[in-house]
Amino acid sequence: MQKILKIAIKTLKNSSSLGIIIVETNILLTFYIKIKKQKQIASYNNASLEGVMIMEMFNSEEEIELLCTGTETDKEMFDELIEEEQIKSRINLEVKNLREKITALKHEATDDEYLAKLLDLAKKWGLKKEIAELQIVKGEYFYYQYNYNNAIKEYLRALAYFLEQKQFEQVARMYNFIGNSYYMQMMINQALIYYTMAYNTAISHRSINNETVKTEAIFNQILCYRYIHRHDMALQYINELKEKSDKATLCINDGKLTLVEANTYRDLKDYEKAEDLYNQLLNNSQPLDCNTLFLAYLNCGTLYQELGEVEKALEYCNKAYELKDEVKQSYVPNIYLCYAKCKFMLGKSEESLKDLEEGIKLAVKMNKDSLIVDFHFTIVLVYMRLKQNYNEALKHLKEVEKIILNKNIKSKQEKLYAFYSEIYLMMEDKEKSIEYLHKMQKNYLDIS
Repeated sequence: MQKILKIAIKTLKNSSSLGIIIVETNILLTFYIKIKKQKQIASYNNASLEGVMIMEMFNSEEEIELLCTGTETDKEMFDELIEEEQIKSRINLEVKNLREKITALKHEATDDEYLAKLLDLAKKWGLKKEIAELQIVKGEYFYYQYNYNNAIKEYLRALAYFLEQKQFEQVARMYNFIGNSYYMQMMINQALIYYTMAYNTAISHRSINNETVKTEAIFNQILCYRYIHRHDMALQYINELKEKSDKATLCINDGKLTLVEANTYRDLKDYEKAEDLYNQLLNNSQPLDCNTLFLAYLNCGTLYQELGEVEKALEYCNKAYELKDEVKQSYVPNIYLCYAKCKFMLGKSEESLKDLEEGIKLAVKMNKDSLIVDFHFTIVLVYMRLKQNYNEALKHLKEVEKIILNKNIKSKQEKLYAFYSEIYLMMEDKEKSIEYLHKMQKNYLDIS
């Protein structure tokens, strides 16, 4: 900016087309007016505060006088810099517009080609900061298209710039974004690594927006620990965040933390505590955002389904279903799973399969591997228990096995082998049944 100001002084001082330049650069005009008012400055002593600030910027009064004798080359340089500033402004405006489209779930309206053109333009001018911002937008675009690996690539490119510039708040932000992309693929160990790095960055660099970054990183770690059944760690971090509720904790303010706490107690079969927390959340005088409300209804439905109160479960599923067009689409497949389980419990095999087929299509589209596994497991249950079609059940288990082994989803392996063992037992193939029982034992002991 200092170079631009120097050239602006030279050009504006000697320009005969002041009005035109004012229109092109009203930001730089402010500095020109300040200098023009102070152009008779004799020394530091009788200069006003504005004049002193300008003199400090250019080191000496003589330098200001020297700069006021501009040349045509200076004007050309200034014109180039003005064009660069205009390009920066344009890119920053487009970044804002694109981000609003993406976060408003209108990513399908985002023009991928236009985004590529903006990146090319920023690269042509060597605008490193703008390139990094566009890479983040591109990462978000891929993230909401469920293309998580490409999202990670873009976030890593932006991360390299922020590390080089020592912009540690942005570094922590990228770590959280990368962690989210791994989490959505249920690559929990990788996700935890990046969430921990985000937290450590916030701890190490106090100048950044410390509490918000720490809160987001801790909240994300809670989700991971719950998923891998480390409920002790999940509850420990939940309590830590609750103690910080007077800080910048958006996760707490909009009910997400209470929701995750309720889900954790439901996992632990403490249904009374879970129900109390769900009711506390839904009866709170503070309105919930649409996504949290949807998840609260859905998880309440899951609670009552697990308790065998099917009608009550369906009541909450219906409330969630009414919101499905207003929430993140990655949440929507779960509603079909809840419906299917309820209808399975009512013995309605065809209706259950119909919901499962609808939900699995959405889960596949969104690359939600863990959820795809859950859909297949429920389909297996329908074919085993309601239709006694063991060959069809085995077909779905083989689909599940591919996903579990390819993605190394260890938390689902035991359930997979249990299903295999039960099906082969029902088919009177004891040898195969015992084989999978042994695999369960190996998996439990973590022996490869």
